[in-house]
Amino acid sequence: MKFLPYIIYCLFVFSSISATAQNEMEAFILEKETAWANAVKEADVAALENLYDSALIYTHSSGVVDTKTEYINNLKTGTTVYKTITRDDIKCTLHGKTAIVTAHTVFEVLNNGTPITANTRMIHVWVKKGKSWKLVAHQTTKI
Repeated sequence: MKFLPYIIYCLFVFSSISATAQNEMEAFILEKETAWANAVKEADVAALENLYDSALIYTHSSGVVDTKTEYINNLKTGTTVYKTITRDDIKCTLHGKTAIVTAHTVFEVLNNGTPITANTRMIHVWVKKGKSWKLVAHQTTKI
């Protein structure tokens, strides 16, 4: 019984380390989210090529589903131009090598020259592949 305080202390230390590591990883994923939003607004194809997984499934609030190549090509050609992306209520949850990010997001977009404002709930799925995290799925639902 004299080891009980030591065991309790060790459990506390290990749980604190684990919580700190999780908070740091969530902060890292949220930085990736900011990089994503900036890259989309700036049509930064190189950044998106790095952030997106090759098997990306990008589901728009209209129901249209793009692959990585289709989505990036629409930005390259100016078919889709993001004017603003405003996000709040952003939450990140880790599940091993998977991170789920949810947010309230408003997109102001020009799609084939037509202005669209989409008030949505957004979900992103990030997966750790090797040493890097890749966005594998995006879906928005109109509110």
